[in-house]
Amino acid sequence: MPSPTGSDAAGPSTLGLALCAAASVAGALAQTSPQVIAARGDMGAGAALLMPATLSILAALFPEPHLRRKAIALWAVVGSAGGLTGPVIGGWLVQHSSWRAGFWINPPIAAATIALTLLVVPESRTPRYVLRGPARGPLASGPGMTVPPCRRDDLGGGVTGPEGCCRRR
Repeated sequence: MPSPTGSDAAGPSTLGLALCAAASVAGALAQTSPQVIAARGDMGAGAALLMPATLSILAALFPEPHLRRKAIALWAVVGSAGGLTGPVIGGWLVQHSSWRAGFWINPPIAAATIALTLLVVPESRTPRYVLRGPARGPLASGPGMTVPPCRRDDLGGGVTGPEGCCRRR
């Protein structure tokens, strides 16, 4: 799945959170096992958008290397803590309520996080990276992911190869 390259990650991160929240609602409302499995898959797709975007946001907010290292260390600690406490909280919710409660907890957290992201994370000043040429559209996932992301002004008439892509000017 394509992920952000520059610090323009507020869009993908909020999109990933929104996808996780919507899939969580779908999982909570599911009536069959395949519906729950599909909802969990969609939640994973949202997380795949979200996680690299959060690192991109940290790179934009902390341009100094020593501060960026500390921010990434804190990001890793918080992510690890979530990985440890999430199943415990989910298990408690399922035990004391319903299996659907494990899904219903996510949308309010996602909504608050999206609002906070939109309020706190500044708009990117980094040029946006786009996939062009043969990697456009449905080819952006799958075989098209082997084409390096290039800035619009680097491409000219089409994809030229890695030597013409992703140069800083």
